Amino acid sequence: MQSLWCHVTAATLALAGVPLRPRPWWHWAVGGLLLGGLVLLGSWWLRRKVVESQPRAPAYALPQPASPFAVLQLLRRMEADGIFRANDSQRTELNAEILRLETHYFGRSQNGNGELDLTGVGRRWVERAN
Repeated sequence: MQSLWCHVTAATLALAGVPLRPRPWWHWAVGGLLLGGLVLLGSWWLRRKVVESQPRAPAYALPQPASPFAVLQLLRRMEADGIFRANDSQRTELNAEILRLETHYFGRSQNGNGELDLTGVGRRWVERAN
């Protein structure tokens, strides 16, 4: 009588929608991985849309007023930053420009005699970098 009662109870529970045994753990793992992947994909997609809508700010700006100190500081920052992606010839030209300005404005022989176009020098390098 006991075994008949167990079968009747089990059949009644099964018909009522109550699970008779626990679900395997891998169902939960697969569901969690799919849900996590959807969340990551959605966040990447939303972030990509936000980044594209923002205008890109220029990396460098021409200092105002264009003094020898300000332009040299700008060129030195370009030389040291990883933002200004220059090939070897551009780096060599940038170093030569820095040396030329330093020699012209701070060297013993010229000491700033004869004006250089600091605004033009700064603008040329800012346009190259941006």
